[in-house]
Amino acid sequence: MKKITVFGGGATGHVLAAELGLRGYGVCLCEQPEFEESLADAGKHMEIHIEGPEISGTGKLELVTCDLKKAMDWSERVIICTISNRDEAVARALAPHLRAGHRLLLSAGNFGSFLYRRVLDEMGVEGVVVGETCGNLYPARIVGEARTVVGGVLSSKPAAAWPNRDTEALLEAFGEIYPLKKAPNILYCALDVGNMMSHICPVVLNAGAIEKAGGKYYLFRQGITPTVLVVEDALWEEKKRVMDALGYPASPSLSGFFKPLLDDDDHSMDWFKNLEGPNSLFGRHITEDTPILDCLLLSVARAMGVETPLFQAFVTIASAMHKTDYYARGRTLENLGLGHLRGQELTGYFA
Repeated sequence: MKKITVFGGGATGHVLAAELGLRGYGVCLCEQPEFEESLADAGKHMEIHIEGPEISGTGKLELVTCDLKKAMDWSERVIICTISNRDEAVARALAPHLRAGHRLLLSAGNFGSFLYRRVLDEMGVEGVVVGETCGNLYPARIVGEARTVVGGVLSSKPAAAWPNRDTEALLEAFGEIYPLKKAPNILYCALDVGNMMSHICPVVLNAGAIEKAGGKYYLFRQGITPTVLVVEDALWEEKKRVMDALGYPASPSLSGFFKPLLDDDDHSMDWFKNLEGPNSLFGRHITEDTPILDCLLLSVARAMGVETPLFQAFVTIASAMHKTDYYARGRTLENLGLGHLRGQELTGYFA
């Protein structure tokens, strides 16, 4: 029987466990002991229901555990689905239980592979391949007891490993499970994602509405307006200038993808439109994506000599909203020990 370990008790972990179980994989869903409660419903039912466009059913689980050794022994293929703010802590927790032959794939890695590799090297773990996808495998939500929804269909995702020479091994390990395609490198994977624009922009511009919603807000139903899309395009133009300087291809602006959301009579994206959240201004749309994605982009832009005033303005506003300096503690080149790289030195480092 084909086996897979899914690490993470949040929405993405539950959705991937359900979908893989539905496809006949022997799934282990696991978490760190301090997050044991997040697995309670899955452990109670030993199955998770999933609904969405082109998918409906219940995936069986073979193992639900917070025993990290047991979870890593279950399969050499491990999909990591935790929030990016936890990357270093999770890497340190898993490292003692990893062995040569393990393959780790971070869903929406957000440059997390760099941190995982640094931890594994520091702890003397050899023969482990670690890489990431460009964007999350599914837009996911938990909507009830062992019940999940996805807002879109599974699409081909760019993926890369760190170091880059391990990318082929990563694609070989996970290529039969997901439609992955080779990305230039993990820096590209982290930068060519929509969340760095599609989260901070509408959340900041709809801050008042989110606060007044009483704990139930639907960003993609209520927060996408013509003006928001204009600003999204302006942010994308800045990001594209950074990608151009790096020599990486940039995916189109998400404004075209979002336009059907403006039409109440267009029901082609209802699954996506009905994804709940953020229900407060302190959700992961800001607390994860601003320090992890937006601040990384700002630091890369500075390294490449590209001006990004609109991104800087949004990060400054988000920092003021939360009374914290997101750039100072963010996933920046400086904080990763790469602040000395400039221009072609940066592109050459990740070649």
